Amino acid sequence: MDAAVRHAVRCLGLPIQQAAIAAATTPATVLGLGQRTGSLHPGKDADLVVLGEQLDIHAVVARGVLTHGTLP
Repeated sequence: MDAAVRHAVRCLGLPIQQAAIAAATTPATVLGLGQRTGSLHPGKDADLVVLGEQLDIHAVVARGVLTHGTLP
């Protein structure tokens, strides 16, 4: 999915905010998981991927726990 976000931003010119919604919020909603994940709101799972300036993965947080990389 990180490659899809990079492609959407670099090649298609999509703003990063729209690419993030397309990569996270929309799939969660389509799968019926929007109440639990797909965005950062109190009570949700707190799953996120932190991308750097080059849109490479810097860190992964799953259910609020850092599972890969480091946070700034």
